[in-house]
Amino acid sequence: MKKRKMAAAFMAALMLTASLAGCGSSEKAESASDPSHGGAGKEEELLTIDMFCAPANYQGVQTGWFGKAIKDACNVEVNIIAPNVAGGGDSLYQTRSAAGNLGDLIVIRKDQLEDCYKAGLLYDMTDFVANSKNLKNYSKSSENLSKLLGTDRIYAFANSSSLLSPMEPAWTAVNPSMAIFSRWDYYKELGKPQLKDMDDLLDLLKQMQDAHPTAENGKKVYGFSLFKDWDSKWMRCASICTWFNGYSESNTGFLFTNGDASDYTQLDDENGIYYKMLETFFKANQMGLVDPDSSAQTFDAMQAKVGEGEVLCHFWPWLTIDNYNTPERVEQGVGFAYLPIEDQRFVVEGYNPYGTDDLVICMGSKCKNPERVFEFLDWFSSPESMMINYGGPEGLAWEKVDGKPVRTEYGRTAETINAPVPEEYGGGNFKDGKCQFNWCIPFWLDKDPATGEIFNKALWTSTVKNERNRVMDEWTETFGTELPTQYLVDNDLMEIIPGSPYICPVDSSDINIKRSQCGTAVKEASWKMVFARDKEEFDAVWQDMKTKLDGLGYNDVIAVDKANVEGFYQARKAVIEENQ
Repeated sequence: MKKRKMAAAFMAALMLTASLAGCGSSEKAESASDPSHGGAGKEEELLTIDMFCAPANYQGVQTGWFGKAIKDACNVEVNIIAPNVAGGGDSLYQTRSAAGNLGDLIVIRKDQLEDCYKAGLLYDMTDFVANSKNLKNYSKSSENLSKLLGTDRIYAFANSSSLLSPMEPAWTAVNPSMAIFSRWDYYKELGKPQLKDMDDLLDLLKQMQDAHPTAENGKKVYGFSLFKDWDSKWMRCASICTWFNGYSESNTGFLFTNGDASDYTQLDDENGIYYKMLETFFKANQMGLVDPDSSAQTFDAMQAKVGEGEVLCHFWPWLTIDNYNTPERVEQGVGFAYLPIEDQRFVVEGYNPYGTDDLVICMGSKCKNPERVFEFLDWFSSPESMMINYGGPEGLAWEKVDGKPVRTEYGRTAETINAPVPEEYGGGNFKDGKCQFNWCIPFWLDKDPATGEIFNKALWTSTVKNERNRVMDEWTETFGTELPTQYLVDNDLMEIIPGSPYICPVDSSDINIKRSQCGTAVKEASWKMVFARDKEEFDAVWQDMKTKLDGLGYNDVIAVDKANVEGFYQARKAVIEENQ
C-alpha cells in the first residue's frame, strides 16, 4: 500500500515537473497540435481559472494585452471574482466559504487564512513548490505563513515578497510613494516659496486657486479632492498622510509607529498625527479648498478630476504625475511635482522577504486542475511575467537594447493617453488590458535577474535617464538633486521600516467586533470634523467620538495594538542587528 502511494506521489511530481517546464515554452504550442504527444493535447485545452480576489476592483475574465500574455504562456484564462465589485463587504467571502469553495485561486487577508485552513478550503502546494521554477525561491514567505498555521506544509504565499535587502528603501518610483504632489507650474508662477509646514501649503494652494479658479474644462478647481472608498478603520485620506509625517499606518491598528516601532502615536491623541491631518483638512475646507463632493464621490470620480486639472494637490505620484503629466503638458512646464515641506519626515518600507502587506495567495482545495493552476501561479511569479505585468507587452511597450529594457515611443505614453492596443497584442485600450489582479507574490520593485533592472518600468535606468522633461529639469535646478527620492536621502528625511517576519495574531471575535465598531465611529467623526461649520463644532465632534470610543471598548483594542507594536519592535530590532 505504501509502495503504491509512493509511486503515485513520484508520478505526480514527475508530471508537475514536465508541466512547469512547458509553461511559456515552445514545446507547449507543438504538443497541442502534434498527435505524437498522445494525451498532451487534452491537457492543453483552454482552462478557466476562477480566482477569488479580495483586492481586485474588476470582476470577470482578464482580457486585453495581459489576458493574451496569460493565454500565450499557459493557455488559461482567469475569471476574477471580486468582492469589491460584488459589494456587501465580507458577505461574498462568507457565502463562498460556507459553500466550501472559494475558488481555484484564493487571494484573501492574512486574518482570514487560519479560518480557511481549518475549514479545509486550501490546497497543499508543498510537492508542487518543491518542483517549481520560481515559487521555491520564496520559501521565507511561505514558511512564515506555515508557522502561523502550525504546519510544515505549504498552503499560502504572502503578497509582494522580496528577495532583496530588508534594510534598503523600496522606492516605488523616482518619487516618494506618498508625499505632497502639487502643480509645479503654479508653484513656479508664485515664486517657488519655501514651505515650512502644512499651514504654508494651505496658503500656497489658496493662492493657486485664486489665480486659477477653473480648470481647462471650465469646472471649479479645489486644493484637495478626497474619497471614502478606501476607508477601513479610519479616514484613509487622513491616515495616508502619516507616511510623510514620521509615522506608518501599517498593521498596527489604531496606533501609528515610526520606522523601527520604538515610538508610536495614538489615533485619539490631540497631539498625534491623525488629529493633525483632520485639522489640516478642516482648515482647508474653511478656506474653500476641499471639494464638496469628497464625502460622496468614488475614487474613480476623484481620479478623473485630478486628470482634468480640477485638483491642485494629492498624495500619490501615480495619481498626480502619471495621471496628469502628459508629454504635451510637461514640455510646456505644466504638471505635478513633489513639493518638499520642511517639517516633514518620511517613513519608507524596506524590502520584505515575508511580504509587504496583508494579503496571502492560496490554491483552493476543490481546484479543478491543480497541476495547471499551480503552473499558472508559478509562471505569474516569474521574472518574465513581472516584466510584462509592470512594463507592458515586450515588442510593443518596450524592447531590449544592449540587454536592457527601454520603453518604445508607444510605451512612453500608452498608459497616460490610454492608447489603443493592436489586435496581435490583445486589442482594446492599454489601461483596460492591464493586469486586474492587484497582487503578485514577487515584489514589483525587485529586480529582473536577466537584465538587472527593477520590474517597475518607471525605475528602469533608461526611463530615469532618457525620459526627463522640462518639469523634472526645473525641479532639479530648484532643489539640487536629480530625483526626489535622492533629495530625501541627501537631506536625511527618511527612516526605514525593516522588512520583518512579525504577523499580528488574529483578533478574537470580541476584539474584532469592538475594532469594527470603533472604526465606524472614527470614520463618521472624521468626515464630520473635516466639514464642520467652525472650530467649536470640530472640537465637539472630536470629544463626542472619544466618549463613544470609551463605551465601545476602545481601550481593549488599544491594548492588543500595543502588544502588536511590541512584536513589530522586537522583530525589526532583530532584523537591524542581523544586517549591521
